[in-house]
Parts: sequence; structure tokens; C-alpha cells
Amino acid sequence: MIKDSSFKDMVRFKKYKDVYNFNSIEGIVALISSIIITIVITIIISQTSIDNVNTIIRSLTKDIGIAMIGLLGFVVTGLAILTSSISNKIMNIVMKRNKLEIIERILLSFYLLSFIIASVVTLSLFSYMITFLNISINFIFVAFLTFILSYLIIFSFFYSVALVGNCIQIFKIINLIDESYDNNLSPEEKNLYNSFRITALEQSFFSNNKLSQVQKIHEYKKVICVLIDEECKDELQKQRMKGYVNMCFGDN
Repeated sequence: MIKDSSFKDMVRFKKYKDVYNFNSIEGIVALISSIIITIVITIIISQTSIDNVNTIIRSLTKDIGIAMIGLLGFVVTGLAILTSSISNKIMNIVMKRNKLEIIERILLSFYLLSFIIASVVTLSLFSYMITFLNISINFIFVAFLTFILSYLIIFSFFYSVALVGNCIQIFKIINLIDESYDNNLSPEEKNLYNSFRITALEQSFFSNNKLSQVQKIHEYKKVICVLIDEECKDELQKQRMKGYVNMCFGDN
């Protein structure tokens, strides 16, 4: 029985579906690229001696393992940037509105990527070791292993790019409100506005992966304005909060 709470959360939120989500750029690119790579590698192996095949596999798997370990360090850095941008104030608002699941989903993306990288390193080590066995080549097994490895590697690269983009945009949004503007709203209005930000963040950034980063920011602002109209009963309060939104985002 697996006792890793993060792994259980990944299963509970079905985060693993990101790996074979072929509606995403990383899924499409990984699938097409891995098919092409598998075909090319299979052809090369069929026309090469067993000694040369073993040499190629050893060289590739060793380089892949080293590169993926470096990528893992890159992921940890990105996670550190994201967690440092989420203040206690934001977390308190998230917990009060029972929106902690949003933060968990974001962090689980990093966990999933780290899990994939660890799997690639393990498969690379396994592939490296079997080259020392005195056995004949099984083309079906080699093709299958090549497809899995190439798919996970390419997916990891593009998934990392997507995570970096999200980290940058989230960092900008969370720190968008400059302290010099704090006096424009009362403490109650600030808390209300921050609660709107959390809801808008969930709807615009993590519910629709088809939008570009610029579109997500526009959608983020739009959702906040809709929430202000729906939740604020005082017209003066609406004007102050919308003015605050324009001050942070600009009038466009």
C-alpha cells in the first residue's frame, strides 16, 4: 500500500491524465515526435551490428540520465519560485474560501513532472544495464522501450516550459497589487478583493488550458470584474474596487 500522500493526491485529482492529454501542445508534440524517433531508431538497429547497437544505447541512455537529473533541479527551482510568491495572506484567504485544492493542483504539476523525470532516469539505467546481457535483440521490446522513453522525455521538456509560463504569470498576478495602492481599499474590501482574485485565478488559469497566457490575463481581469458586480451590493464599493482593478491592470 502506497503511503505517499502526494502520490495519493495525484491519483485523487487524476493529475496523471496530463501525461496522455492529447489536447495539449506537450501531448501532441510528444506523441508525434516519439513515433518518428521510434521508427528511426528501429531502422537503425535493424541495419547495425549488436555491438554498435549496444554502444549507441549506452551513450544515449547515459546522456539522457544526466540531462534529466539536471531538469529535475530546474523543476525544484521553479517550485521554489512559485511557493515563495504565495504569501501567508493568500493562503489564509484560500483556506477560508475552501479553495486549497487550487494550490494543491498547481503543486501537483511539479510533483507529476518530478515523478516522470525519475521514471525516465530509472528506465535509462535499466536500458543501460541490459546492453551488457548476452541476448538477441527483440525489436518489439526495443521499439516499445524507445517509444516510452522518447515520449516521456519530450513530454517532460514541453511540460516544463508550460509550468515555467504559469509560474511567471502567477508570480506577476500575485504581486500585481503594489503596496502603494493599499490605502485605496478598506481592510474588508482588500480581503474581499483577494478572494475574488483566488476565484478568478482558478477559472482563468487552471480551468482552461486552451487559452494563451495573454488571454488568460484578460480573462482573469474579466472574471474579477464580474465577481465585483455580483458580490458587491454597494455601488460606491463597486466603483472603488473596479478602479483598483484598472489601477493594477490598466484600463484596457
